[in-house]
Parts: sequence; C-alpha cells; structure tokens
Amino acid sequence: PPTPGRQLSAAAVLALMYALGGAFLLLVVTTRGVAFALWWPQGVGGLQIAAAMGLWLTRHRVGRRVLHVAFVGRLLGLSLPTAVAPSPGAVALAGVGFVGLALFAALFFRRCASRVYTGLLVLACLGDVLAGGAGRQRLTDWMLVSVAVIVVGEVTGALLGQLRRQASVDELTRLANRAS
Repeated sequence: PPTPGRQLSAAAVLALMYALGGAFLLLVVTTRGVAFALWWPQGVGGLQIAAAMGLWLTRHRVGRRVLHVAFVGRLLGLSLPTAVAPSPGAVALAGVGFVGLALFAALFFRRCASRVYTGLLVLACLGDVLAGGAGRQRLTDWMLVSVAVIVVGEVTGALLGQLRRQASVDELTRLANRAS
C-alpha cells in the first residue's frame, strides 16, 4: 500500500507533468499561430497548468483516488491535442509523454493498475493515430511508442517488484525486516 510520503511524491511528480504538458501545449499553440477559432488547445493548456497548481497546493492531502483521476486527466490532456494535430510527427512527439506516464504508473501505482494504464496508453495512442488519419508515418510512430510504453511499464514494474521483495527479507539472516 502506498505511504503518505509516497503519495506526496506522486502528487508532486504528476503536478510537474501537468505543468510541463500545459506549458508545452501553450508554447506550441502560440508559436504556430493557431487560428483564434481553435481556442480549445489554449484552454486545454490552461487547464493543465491550473491542475498542476491545484495538485501542487493540495499535495499533502491527495489520496489514491485523486491520483488515479489526475492520471487519467493527464492522459486525456496529452491525447486530445495529439489526435487533432495535423503534423505527422505528433504521435512521436507525444510519445515522450506517453512513456513518461507509463513510467509514472509503474512507479506509483500497484502492478495491476499499472498494467491497466499501460493498456489505456496504447489505446489512447492508437486513437490519436486513427483520429489524425492512419498514414504510414503515424502507424509506425504508434508501433514504436506502444512498444516503448509496454517495455517501460513492464520492466519498471518488474524491477520495483524485485526490489520490494529483496527489501522485505534480510539477505544474511533470512528474517523479515521490520518495515515490511
């Protein structure tokens, strides 16, 4: 079970992910000269920055449910702008965020939840590909991002599980550690 200190760290890291994602989205929208009719990417960027501030300010009181909801919100905040991006490299660029979310899920959620979120990340990335037109470049990017997300999620989860098992028993005496 997650400890309060671990949840505090998870909330702080997720707040940082929201802030970076929102700032990056606002930067891309303003430097690309997106038409005023497409106001919603700016709104999504602003909402992500607001969510980052909210998570950061309430990080001492954030529970597991809030972390799960915030994770799904960050996934949507990453996936929706990518789905409508006209650039063929949008999926590859968003892949960094997808891999980061997979790493976050492996580090801060239980193994079964991490696997569910890894599957959601792959499906969200596929949705972005299909919404943006399934060109050859986007499909290739989806395959690369999906493999990276799955590998990062599974390898990190396996390594953490192995570390936790090793930390629960003293290697020399084979007795259980007090903290376990």
